[in-house]
Amino acid sequence: MKDKDQKFTVISNKKVIKRFAAVTDSNISDSLEKIDEPKKEIQEEKPFIQLLNLMFLKKLIKN
Repeated sequence: MKDKDQKFTVISNKKVIKRFAAVTDSNISDSLEKIDEPKKEIQEEKPFIQLLNLMFLKKLIKN
């Protein structure tokens, strides 16, 4: 593949992604208007718990 072809592919992909994002965005806003459910708060894990989880996962991977 030539350099020009690669650049064109990257530009095309970006345009497609932007168009897709715009369409998805409009679909989401339409569906949000139809649904009147209260939003649930997502509780974030505390950093210490995240650290423990990571350490546990690393031990599992080593074994």
